[in-house]
Amino acid sequence: MFFTKNWFRYQLLTSFLCFFIAGLAMFSLASKARVHYKFSIFISLLYMSSSMVSHYALSQNMTSWGAAFIPFIYIPAVRVIQDQERPIKPIELALAVTSVGFLHNLTLFLGILSSVPFYIVGFLRTKHKGKMIKDFFIAVFLTILLNINTLIGFLEVSLTNQLVYPKFFDDVLSYTTYFDIGDNNYSSLGMVFSCLMLFQIFYFFVSWKDTSIVERLLTLVGAFFLILSTNFIPWEDISLYTSFVQIIQFPRRFVLIAYIFLLIAFAYTLEKLTKNLNADKKKVMYSFLCMLSFLMIANVNLNILRSAEAWESDTPTSSGNNAPWVTTNDPDELRAGFTSGSYEDAFKVIKKPTP
Repeated sequence: MFFTKNWFRYQLLTSFLCFFIAGLAMFSLASKARVHYKFSIFISLLYMSSSMVSHYALSQNMTSWGAAFIPFIYIPAVRVIQDQERPIKPIELALAVTSVGFLHNLTLFLGILSSVPFYIVGFLRTKHKGKMIKDFFIAVFLTILLNINTLIGFLEVSLTNQLVYPKFFDDVLSYTTYFDIGDNNYSSLGMVFSCLMLFQIFYFFVSWKDTSIVERLLTLVGAFFLILSTNFIPWEDISLYTSFVQIIQFPRRFVLIAYIFLLIAFAYTLEKLTKNLNADKKKVMYSFLCMLSFLMIANVNLNILRSAEAWESDTPTSSGNNAPWVTTNDPDELRAGFTSGSYEDAFKVIKKPTP
């Protein structure tokens, strides 16, 4: 906000950064997992085009910022499997966890939960278990230190007041993920991701003996969270017995882990399938992957352009959920509230009760 001077440019810049960091984080994770460079680029572009990332540009959803940074959490998790001599680097782990903790607590919870299998396997494999435990607690201490301002605020409110739970939706099954042959959106995986994820899971079980430990963990954990995000789980019945569903709010949030893990696992599969191809066939395969990633990015761009058309219309707020709280119906006044150099002007034209 300090550099952009108004809310309009702020949204443009932060949307760009959300996409950019998501792609950078996914590429960094793929490189750490020793995925071939070309396939790393491919899955990074696919991840950038996923609804979990693009939803910030479309509706300012903060979950997307968690999605942009969460691949960094899995870089230390992959190290635990690959490096048996020194499975944990405390500073690396602390910075990765803190980067997500600053942004979105629920995403941090999902990241830690999905990392547990990696650390269990890494602990069983390493010969330096004492060193690993020591480095782990050093990382925990550093993470607490880096998040001390957030933790103190959370603790102070918890002791002196009552935190309000997220809104609970009775029709929980309406907020699950489903397989579809249409576009990828916040509930639907779309044709590309549906085919990709299902293919990876089925191929994994067919070629179980030819997979590495990292591949097995990525596919099994990714498949587990994919199932959790769908209506295959009786979420409405579960919500009758526990408040956990109320905290999660939308079961479809679990699919974030599936996007990351199954994309990395799919990259491993692509390497195996193209390993014995001649140069010409590899060129055809790479060209097809480039075309697919371009189409996915173009589709996101089209959705953003459609949403942005509202800005020039007589109802600039029609693409969002601000309409009930506008203080003026003059479109020029609404646009001026977000483009003027005075930050407070936006709050004069819209009195929104939520952050």
